[in-house]
Amino acid sequence: MISDGNPIEDSVGESGSPSVAEAVEETVEEVVEEIVEILPIIFDGLDMSFTNECWVQVRDSSGKTIYSAVANRGDQVQIAGSEPLSVIVGRVDAVASALYKGTIIDVSSLTNTNVARFTLPLNP
Repeated sequence: MISDGNPIEDSVGESGSPSVAEAVEETVEEVVEEIVEILPIIFDGLDMSFTNECWVQVRDSSGKTIYSAVANRGDQVQIAGSEPLSVIVGRVDAVASALYKGTIIDVSSLTNTNVARFTLPLNP
């Protein structure tokens, strides 16, 4: 085999078997695919899950209702719209989790008699 000075091409053996560089590239691609499958996908909006029935209403910046429903136990809802979003949650104790753009929202701290009214994004 005649070398042209390219280490990647030079690593291919006389038998035509894959080079070390090709094997490493394949391994890296496989690892990247596995990592992508493991990483959580962050939703760019309000993401809520529930342990019991819970009423949720969300209005966008224009005041238009973009979501209004009773969520059931085990439900997960994802709501996106133009900010700011006005949110009302009835029966806050039924909210298992609430995230806004990947950030946890403690809905229980925003409640008044188990009803929460807040605007997203939250002001620090």
